[in-house]
Amino acid sequence: MLAKPSLPGANGLSVSDKYGPIAATFTKYDLPIHAADEPVRKRYALSADLADDFLEFLRTEYLPGHCLPHMGARTYTAIVVQVEIGARSSELLGIRSEGESCDVNLAKGRVRLFGKGKAYSGKRLRSVPLTPLAHEVLNTFQSIFKPMFPKSADSDYLFLNEDGTRLTKFWYYKTFRKIVELARDAGVQLPVDLRPHDLRRTFATNKLEKNPLAYRKVLKQLGHSTPSSAAPYLIATDEDVEEEQGDLIDIFVDPYIDKKEKC
Repeated sequence: MLAKPSLPGANGLSVSDKYGPIAATFTKYDLPIHAADEPVRKRYALSADLADDFLEFLRTEYLPGHCLPHMGARTYTAIVVQVEIGARSSELLGIRSEGESCDVNLAKGRVRLFGKGKAYSGKRLRSVPLTPLAHEVLNTFQSIFKPMFPKSADSDYLFLNEDGTRLTKFWYYKTFRKIVELARDAGVQLPVDLRPHDLRRTFATNKLEKNPLAYRKVLKQLGHSTPSSAAPYLIATDEDVEEEQGDLIDIFVDPYIDKKEKC
């Protein structure tokens, strides 16, 4: 438009003559609004230490106290894998661990995820690496606890319900919310409204906090290609940010930060 400003068939009339001056709608310092991710509630990212405390609670208190060991191990494994690889809940619960369409490759230390796709184009596949913790927990769950679930048409899926059917997002969410309550009662300083999707933000935020130069790598692992799409998952970790401010949407939760006293 800037190179050839004349309108075709308009007898030399330019775009600016007809519509006004041509101006950029945003500068290079701005990011377009990702409308699909406009927040309606607070979004959290747990600090690395707080995330470790949460996983330690699951391992030392939630697992030993569960009346059905394989069910407790299932939920523990799901939470560990989600916070370690940054998967969406739908991607996590769509992982298959058996059959021809197996998505777990422990030999290579990777898992295949079926991400979001455009309409009529199918799911977009990506392969992400497992951390040592995720690899160890997943390997133990598959070899010891997964065979304890009843066989069904959904047995190829990694995460199942007690009756052997595929674990849905609804039941995963309900179970996660109960675990958050138990963890808070045990003294883990989690937000009362923490949700499974916040584990994805926890992964992305801590990954970049550890290595700010890995931005493109984090985008790829999240399944995004543009900064505007990944922005909702990257929460500021500035120690001067006061988490208690009610007007903040994105909150980095770190109870171990020594906050500066205000003058």
